[in-house]
Amino acid sequence: MLFVLTIIVSFIASLLFKNTRIIGALGFISLAWLAGTADERTTTDYAVYKIHFNSIGYEVSPFEKGYTVMSAYFSHIGFDYAEFRLLFVFLAFTILFFGVTLFTKNVAMFTWIYGITVFFNDATQTRNLMMISMVILGSAIFLKFSLIGKCLGILLILFSSQFHDLGFLFILIIPIFLINEKILKKIEVWIISVAGIILMFVTIFGNSILQRILVKFLTSFSSRNDSASNVQNNFSRGTSISIILLIWITVLLVLYLSNKFISSLSETQKIRIDQLKMLYSGIFISIITLFLIVMSPDYSRISRNAFLFFIILATIYITDSQPKSNLFKYGRILFVLSLILVTYTHTMIWGPDYQNSIAYIAKLKNSNIISGD
Repeated sequence: MLFVLTIIVSFIASLLFKNTRIIGALGFISLAWLAGTADERTTTDYAVYKIHFNSIGYEVSPFEKGYTVMSAYFSHIGFDYAEFRLLFVFLAFTILFFGVTLFTKNVAMFTWIYGITVFFNDATQTRNLMMISMVILGSAIFLKFSLIGKCLGILLILFSSQFHDLGFLFILIIPIFLINEKILKKIEVWIISVAGIILMFVTIFGNSILQRILVKFLTSFSSRNDSASNVQNNFSRGTSISIILLIWITVLLVLYLSNKFISSLSETQKIRIDQLKMLYSGIFISIITLFLIVMSPDYSRISRNAFLFFIILATIYITDSQPKSNLFKYGRILFVLSLILVTYTHTMIWGPDYQNSIAYIAKLKNSNIISGD
């Protein structure tokens, strides 16, 4: 019931008030608790994390150095994996909370939208959660503060790759942010067109060329020892055409809505243009998914991570836009559609084991019953 209560309270508060940082903080604590206390018997990825945590000192960790060093430290001072997981998730949510609050005061709205869409993915893939939390906070710090703050923001985004390799892609947020708006719009069209061509090429001729490029890059830069072999062995499984189409539709719908929201908000003097552009830069990364997804469903994480920037943008739009405008009503309908598509796509893409785990992570089902205890 905690999950349901969190969503309902956050939803009501976000509609009644514009400043919901306290309620949003309580919502973040609830989600962090649910993710951090997930049962290993009913949560995918949990067993893998636990095995490698318990093997520290006996093997070369397959994970990125930042995560490995942090795991080793807490293992050394006597934490078991369950305790470490809870602390790790709470730290990630704390980082995410501060990142979101630097963009918007209506944190409760972010909480319920995140909770009903991609929260369960991040509750399962905790390294990814830490990575995108750091990226969002780093982006906000870069935007809000002076030269020193900008340097710290860039360093935080760079450091996110020490918890998940996809952090490398989000480093592109800064150069994208610095591009002129008109040029960026043209680049967007070209990237979508090129992505479509690459998608057709890979579909017809296979993904071996693209795979070799990724292997070479990760061999040179990744802090994860098995990143290259991971691409070769696990990230070349392919994805069904239906899933590819769903992700294409979702990404393009999110980009369309982002442009509409920004166009409307730009007319409001209260909204900083650079704030909107930073959020759009994070959303822009999702275009990369359009051709990478053909290699493996694992790359759907890119659009999922970028979606958090969209949630913040939508929160600002819904909170500050004029409710009587036609664009607001039209955008609201498409926004609900985007939530449905994102939730469905990023639930179905990970298979039945993940789908079955959702009710247990939300504690709507008792994991002791299914386990026979």
